[in-house]
Amino acid sequence: MANFQDIKAQTGIKFFKSSGTGSDSDPFVPEINAITTANEVSSINNFNVTIGTSSTEVRAANTNRKLLILINDSDENIYIALGQTATLNNGIRLNKNGGSLILNDPKYTGVINAICSSGSKKLVGIEGWHK
Repeated sequence: MANFQDIKAQTGIKFFKSSGTGSDSDPFVPEINAITTANEVSSINNFNVTIGTSSTEVRAANTNRKLLILINDSDENIYIALGQTATLNNGIRLNKNGGSLILNDPKYTGVINAICSSGSKKLVGIEGWHK
């Protein structure tokens, strides 16, 4: 990454070279290097699942999962269970009309199930993983 030279914008924002001495006349701003980390997402999958009146698998276990977003796109509450059978009025409640859940780092990589009381309700989401 190249060093930035002193630039004075009309807004008064200044950008300085990264080799300065740290004084007011020669400020030091360290370079920022992009570092690849284990938390990055390299693949994304958009999905939707029709949730039934019995426990319905939303996502299979995925040991590479780094991100999971679930959104209740129905007019009825949906209940989420992590790693077990979903049952009504237990687990994580996603409220009707847009209730959401974001699983980020720290992440859960096991199976995810859901249930609703009348069936045929849509749950939409995004799953991201890094290979």
